[in-house]
Amino acid sequence: MSRIAEARAAAARKNGDAIALKALMRVRQAAYVRGFTRRKPSVRYAQMLDSSRQHDGPEIAVFNPGQEGVFSGPRPSWRDPQLLGSVLTRVVARQGWQRQIDVASVRARWPHIVGETVARHALIEDFTDDGVLTIRASSASWASQLKALVATLRSAIEKEVGRGIVTTIRILGPKY
Repeated sequence: MSRIAEARAAAARKNGDAIALKALMRVRQAAYVRGFTRRKPSVRYAQMLDSSRQHDGPEIAVFNPGQEGVFSGPRPSWRDPQLLGSVLTRVVARQGWQRQIDVASVRARWPHIVGETVARHALIEDFTDDGVLTIRASSASWASQLKALVATLRSAIEKEVGRGIVTTIRILGPKY
């Protein structure tokens, strides 16, 4: 047994933190199994794993990447700093939030999409997650104009935020 392992075992006996060290070893083993190391473990580490599985005594083998020769090299690694935009893109995709973000984008950019004049007279009343956009016109004449411009509105929305976000456009008259 190496001096480092002996020191760890002595510290575990003295301080009583054998459970925490075992938990740390299990987490590091799980990380290795998931591929969070770049190189294969050394023969010494494999022996440490085997010896730690054979008995539950105070001698605890703890995987330490720095001691096993696992260092970041010149190639890209999961440990390298990542751009915030790419991290957020992965989180949004993983959580399934893209549809809600698209809906919010249409709401936030409405004056830019349809123009300031139309935006003053045509407010988004409802925009569901399944793509139904309900627009409330300020007057009956604006409602009839917007009904005539539905195809133009749809193409402007698709141009700004992408296809398939708005499936149906409903135009409603004013509330009295």
